[in-house]
Amino acid sequence: VDCSWPDKGSWQAFSFCPADAGTTTSEKDERRPVRHRDILRIRAHNGFFLAVPSDAARGALVTTTRSKTCKEAEFEVLLQHSSILKHRGMAYFFSRATATTLDADEDESGMRARWADFGDWQAIAVERPAQQQRKVCLDSLQQQAPPRTRLR
Repeated sequence: VDCSWPDKGSWQAFSFCPADAGTTTSEKDERRPVRHRDILRIRAHNGFFLAVPSDAARGALVTTTRSKTCKEAEFEVLLQHSSILKHRGMAYFFSRATATTLDADEDESGMRARWADFGDWQAIAVERPAQQQRKVCLDSLQQQAPPRTRLR
């Protein structure tokens, strides 16, 4: 996985899928928020899932797979300061196959999963697409508060 451009194009967008989505026979998987310690798969725009190879601790790049049952594509989500993942929330993605955490190094091109620790530099900010973000009504922000009166 190469991450050398700051562009936020759809080709760099990921979506989260439950780890058991490929094995369940339910009629339709319901959407729900991502929670602290959820197990999920990270799907790219092309349908491939991020996967951590067994030699990740030696610095190998994160790869992709089409398999919906591949254990190398399962991640545990660990959240900072929240129990539910929100827009611009910070998250760690811990590989269940290799017991290492995803990281994107600004000096090296690509994503890796080299260490088991959870340093600030390994936290990944998650953003929702613009069409899924909450709308803010500016009229409510422009209303002026009544003037204060001083009591003596």
